[in-house]
Amino acid sequence: MARRARKDEWQGEPAAQSLAEFSADAQIAQRSPDDLPERRAQRLLEHDWQRLNQMLGRNEPLPRLRFDLRGRCAGQARYQDWVIRLNPVLMQGHGDRFIEETVPHELAHLMAFRCHGAQIRPHGREWRAMLEWLQRPVRVSHDYEVSPSRRLKRYVYRCDCRLHELSSIRHRRAEQGTPYQCRMCGCRLRKGDARNAAC
Repeated sequence: MARRARKDEWQGEPAAQSLAEFSADAQIAQRSPDDLPERRAQRLLEHDWQRLNQMLGRNEPLPRLRFDLRGRCAGQARYQDWVIRLNPVLMQGHGDRFIEETVPHELAHLMAFRCHGAQIRPHGREWRAMLEWLQRPVRVSHDYEVSPSRRLKRYVYRCDCRLHELSSIRHRRAEQGTPYQCRMCGCRLRKGDARNAAC
């Protein structure tokens, strides 16, 4: 039985288009529905995947693309299910630059992992070599303008030496019994109030 596709996966046919044609398409002012950012990302992935397979003499499967990543992260390579996740908000806001930097970056993670195993560093020399073979920029992180992500509420806790602020997540865990202690004095943190603090 065939696997059902998720609604956020690209379901188009593989594109038989060269990188020169891909670049020419990117400059067309009036984009057709066939040239959506998702389609351009898929074409670039197929192109770079084919080049890496040829250069490495391998026959690795084409990773699936998903457009469901949220927050400040531009992309994510998932080794377990051979998927590249992209942030659709950043892709819409930064267009071709996002696609040309993020897709090869995440593909390089997958291919370096498949060739060298899990013991390599995420942005180590194996990963860098993949991007250099593709003649793509070797950048560890993006510099895209991102809207502020959600801010977690902070709760005041105290120990014998000072005040501490715990996020709403850690506060909830503390309320459920997870013990937290001060790294300075080693005392267990107690829910406190800045007015009642001994410091």
